[in-house]
Amino acid sequence: MVNHHLNDTTDHSINIYLNSENATITNENFKIFVLNNPIFCSSNKKILLGLSSFSVANSIYNINLNNNIIIIDDVSYALPVGNYDSDSIVETLNALIPLTVIFNEGDNTFTFSSGSSFTISSASTLSKVLGLRDDLPFTGSSLTASHICDLAGTVSINLKLSNLSMDNLNSVGDYDNTIANINNNVNYGDYIFYNSNEIIYHALHDKYIKFLKVELLDQDQKAINFNGSSFVMTLTIHFTYIKEDKKNIDLFKINDEEFQRIESEKQLKQIEEEKKKKRRRKKTTKTRKTIKKKVIKN
Repeated sequence: MVNHHLNDTTDHSINIYLNSENATITNENFKIFVLNNPIFCSSNKKILLGLSSFSVANSIYNINLNNNIIIIDDVSYALPVGNYDSDSIVETLNALIPLTVIFNEGDNTFTFSSGSSFTISSASTLSKVLGLRDDLPFTGSSLTASHICDLAGTVSINLKLSNLSMDNLNSVGDYDNTIANINNNVNYGDYIFYNSNEIIYHALHDKYIKFLKVELLDQDQKAINFNGSSFVMTLTIHFTYIKEDKKNIDLFKINDEEFQRIESEKQLKQIEEEKKKKRRRKKTTKTRKTIKKKVIKN
């Protein structure tokens, strides 16, 4: 029975409720959910898939394994993973690296200096956090970042179903299987909720879904570490006829109705012919009886 305006087939729509705690395979970068009842559709239909809801605790550190390295004079220094503000990052860096670091509160930039020349490598993953992304590689005795610091951490979550195929595009126009971009607009420790006013449904090229591989990536397409927090989400699936096939189905229905009408007319015509034959036979029989009576009388 059709239960959504996007579902123009007789296949009922489906909700899939996923809890990361129940994933069949758990990896630092993804979760795999194997469906005991696979989803499939016939060749003349498409699967429409949308994210109905998502929630997870904002337990993401703004300094993590993706952005905590600074390389000075070919030596790598790793900032301990955790949450930092400008004061704590200055304190930690001054204790960690052989440079003097100060924070300029007037323009939110960092300055690095030393009594002798030093080199900071462009391979430093802390460069964006420190506002240095356009300044490296650098060699000299003093460097003030040309950009403000970026301690915001993960500002959005790209939710991918990486085993499915769809026609979404990324920043460079390549095909991408991200189904939703979720804003991280809460403080650390609060819950991130995704409840869109309008669910965007994506037409899949897949006809059969046995498992779902869920990836949660940040705005830089790096895997997000939620530090043990679990997520829950709901996927909604509808089915729709492929347009050309639906046209053919509708045409077949019209032709079938026309055929039934013609057949009915034929049947009515045959019945009318039978009635006429009966009337003629009855008239002929009556005429014969009248002639017979006249012959006997004479």
